[in-house]
Amino acid sequence: MLDAAVLRQWGSACVAGLTARCDEINNLNVFPVADSDTGINLLLTMRAAVESSARVGGKASGSEVARAMARGALLGARGNSGIILSQVMRAVAETPGWPLSPHGLATALGRGAALAREAMSTPVEGTIITILATVSDEILQLPEDMPLADAARHAAAVAGQALDRTPEQLDVLGEAGVVDSGGRGLVVIIDALVFATTGSWPERKKYKGADDNSCLHTADATYEVMFVVTGTSEDAVVDLRRDLDLLGDSVAIVADGDIFSVHVHCADAGAAVEAGLRAGTLSSVRINYLGVSATAEASTRGVLALTLGEGTAALFEGAGASVVRAAHPVTPESIVSAVRALPHREVLLLANGV
Repeated sequence: MLDAAVLRQWGSACVAGLTARCDEINNLNVFPVADSDTGINLLLTMRAAVESSARVGGKASGSEVARAMARGALLGARGNSGIILSQVMRAVAETPGWPLSPHGLATALGRGAALAREAMSTPVEGTIITILATVSDEILQLPEDMPLADAARHAAAVAGQALDRTPEQLDVLGEAGVVDSGGRGLVVIIDALVFATTGSWPERKKYKGADDNSCLHTADATYEVMFVVTGTSEDAVVDLRRDLDLLGDSVAIVADGDIFSVHVHCADAGAAVEAGLRAGTLSSVRINYLGVSATAEASTRGVLALTLGEGTAALFEGAGASVVRAAHPVTPESIVSAVRALPHREVLLLANGV
């Protein structure tokens, strides 16, 4: 049965497994945008969940630990994959009948897939959602009294087979010759349950990343924007989703009570944040640069970064930003001069604490 102790062990094993496989998962990342961060997004989301569960104390029940992990995952979610993972944890936490039997866990995984589909404006098959649903269906076919360890082994085998089918289900994966990166992360998470219940990891081949970068899918969006919204209403969240759908793609909005975690890929990060402000109070705002595709009008907007070190300067320049090296005190006049020297109509200034 899945109780508090096994759930804590599972969470710790997930962090260890995702840490070990992070680079492999990142190298598979071609969808929804080839930004090579699915592994780190899943790891950071799971780490936030585990850290949250540590704060409820050793005597907490399984459902209490699960609720803490779900809240931590929601607040710490990174990227599309982290949003989906938070919904799986939410489903586990909300499933009645703790400690959970294998059938109870399977029901939770299936509901996690359904919640993830609801969260996405445009859900896509051949991804982590498909594998979740497949594993759920297969475990529900097992005898109800099967030990959790045996069910976990079966789930790991099914997940691996479903992962291998993803290039046939999603064209961009087939073109790049890779399996789904989020799905690969899910397999690690299910393998971690095997470790938590048996003490050993299933044997896995290492999946090879894409050889031909020309096959990689690059979205027209320039930024990934995420934030948490509180003090809002259902109508305001509906309006927020509509506004974000107009601004970009990969829109996902998930809830934990009155807290909403929001994700979008778009060209205008400021407009996305402004849409969030219209919906409620924002916190945990994160904006990640994704790169500009050949169809985007890069000349209209520039990025100016203030930096103290040559290493960070090289990173910003490699991402297409202009850099002001702040080895000496930076004055408003020097910043204005640097902005005016850029050939862009709009300039995003990254102060970076300088």
